Amino acid sequence: MKAQICILEEQRQELLCINEKWAKEYRTMVRYYKERVQDLKTLLQHDPLAVEICEGGKNTGEEVLKAEKEAEELRAQNNTLTRRGQHQHEEILRLNKVYKEDFLRERRDREKLKEKNLEQESKYRKVHSELRVLKSQVARTPQPVLECTCTNRATTPNWEVREINQKHIQLQRRIHLTTNSETQHPPQIRVHH
Repeated sequence: MKAQICILEEQRQELLCINEKWAKEYRTMVRYYKERVQDLKTLLQHDPLAVEICEGGKNTGEEVLKAEKEAEELRAQNNTLTRRGQHQHEEILRLNKVYKEDFLRERRDREKLKEKNLEQESKYRKVHSELRVLKSQVARTPQPVLECTCTNRATTPNWEVREINQKHIQLQRRIHLTTNSETQHPPQIRVHH
């Protein structure tokens, strides 16, 4: 995302640089052509040949036509440059608008990602905290021992598993040890209903 912002910023700087160059060139050309038109007008006003042409002289008529044609060409070039400058200005405004929209969209996306990231971190902390609590409870709580109440699971279809507490098991083992040493039968712990 930062890379995209950097690229957009570079593009913006390039556009501004191009805009400044075109603006400078446009002002230079406008100034040049205005000076040329002014020079031609001044020449026509102060030149005795121009006065002679206006009074009906034949020899300089071609020169006046040539000067008028050149003035017309200069006006046309000036108009072309003006239109080009206007198009460039409109394009720069359009590109600036696009840049601004992209920048704002990137900012909104970055804000959303930041919010999601903070939300995920909060969830992680909460779950981690719950996990620590559960682990501490598991460590403190003795696990129940389960035992089948039937003597033979294969022959008894309705057997049942019950929870036996640790003290009861220890008591049963002691009884069994004493009984086992007397009878030499394997111990069986049974809980009857």
